[in-house]
Amino acid sequence: MAGGSPWHNFTSFLLTSHVGRLTLVGSVCAVIFAVCRLLAKRVPREAWQALALSIGAYVIYCYAKFRRRNQLRTFMGTSDAIKRIYGHMESAKAAPRPPFWAFDPFVQFIPWVIYNLLASILCPIPFEAVPTEVKGLRDKTKPEGPDNPRDLIDEVIVNYYPPTTGDTLDLALDAPIVLIEPGLTCTRQDVPGSALMRLAVARGFRAVVVERRAHGQPLKSPRWNLFGDADDLEQVYSAIRRRLPDAPLFWVGISSGAKIIIEGLGKYDRRRANGDNTAPRFAGGCCICPGYNLETCFLKFAWPMSTMCLRSTQDKFMVANEAVLRAHDEKAYDRAMAAPNLQVFLAAVAPFAGYPDAKAYFENENPVLFCQDITTPCLIMNAEDDPMTVIGNAFVPSLFHEGNPTFVNILERSQNGMLLLPTSGSHCPFLDGTFFPFALVPRHLGGLVISNWGERCAIEFFEGVLIERSKTE
Repeated sequence: MAGGSPWHNFTSFLLTSHVGRLTLVGSVCAVIFAVCRLLAKRVPREAWQALALSIGAYVIYCYAKFRRRNQLRTFMGTSDAIKRIYGHMESAKAAPRPPFWAFDPFVQFIPWVIYNLLASILCPIPFEAVPTEVKGLRDKTKPEGPDNPRDLIDEVIVNYYPPTTGDTLDLALDAPIVLIEPGLTCTRQDVPGSALMRLAVARGFRAVVVERRAHGQPLKSPRWNLFGDADDLEQVYSAIRRRLPDAPLFWVGISSGAKIIIEGLGKYDRRRANGDNTAPRFAGGCCICPGYNLETCFLKFAWPMSTMCLRSTQDKFMVANEAVLRAHDEKAYDRAMAAPNLQVFLAAVAPFAGYPDAKAYFENENPVLFCQDITTPCLIMNAEDDPMTVIGNAFVPSLFHEGNPTFVNILERSQNGMLLLPTSGSHCPFLDGTFFPFALVPRHLGGLVISNWGERCAIEFFEGVLIERSKTE
């Protein structure tokens, strides 16, 4: 692996490691404290009091204004079953109420990130990590055969909590599973954050986190897909089913991890509709903060988010696997490292996902092409104030479907789709709690988690699906 410049390595340390992130947060807090102390010596006390009162009054005014316009828009499919499932979702009856001190979409990241960092360091989840072999075709645009073997072999890490082996099992082997696809550069302890896993286990689910190729360990072969590979997931699904054959299986994708949920469910449900009963079968799916159209999903990323996400993505996937990827396609590697933003980066890395170019990649993996084939109950959540996701993609007439329906139109014509679109939530935090946006969980799960409205809705959706399933069994 080639090393970068000292400045590049330093910024990578700050952005991609827990110690670095805590150092960055602590440094910012120290600077703010030092500036306040310096100003306190030079500014009269009366001026500070007047400033504090003014800021307090302004915050109260803005929060009151926000609460008046705070709402939740709900879009739903046509079946009675999805309506009954919605009836079991108490959290989905009202929009999240972020705290008065963190209702701005950018400020919501502060308590959320700090909690996630501390939880991963002080109370990491003791997963049972199981390496699982996956095999990929050389060219995904062609059928498997002698000239196109499935010989791009690697390992993904499937992480189970509670464990599935041992003398004493904390959870029955037929307990429902929440299979989680992490976000852009995330791992089992940060998908992002770990509140979803802790909440799921507290409610009787087994949390299973898939660390995709290059997420949990370096690449062994030059196959890597930024948004996840449906072929790999089918092999992971088979491995989980061999271990836990009787457990209802739910599928969750967070942020960029949501793409594979829509793509995968659409492809698998279409295969079963055409008579292929070997296709994976999920009890339900959930997408938290998806970007919908892959060809435009990164366009809203603004500085500093754009720079931070691009740098951490290049470091984690490209720099850490330079020898393997450069040997496969040196020009693609150089284009990816020179990309000015994530949208250009995504197009540049198509050869590593198994496609000759970006056009072929989007034609085979853009989730908007498969959403109309989903019959599995599926919940989607976005926040209107999301500073990173292009929410408008859900309401743009589709160029991929006859009659140019929007994604929302397609969802409302489906039987089992549901979209929740609250005013507030930012990109993943969905803080809920006017004063204290935290919730209690059992002590062995950390005792305290962020009160995340979106994650709570996801678990309630799955519980509603289980109730519906019990009526037909």
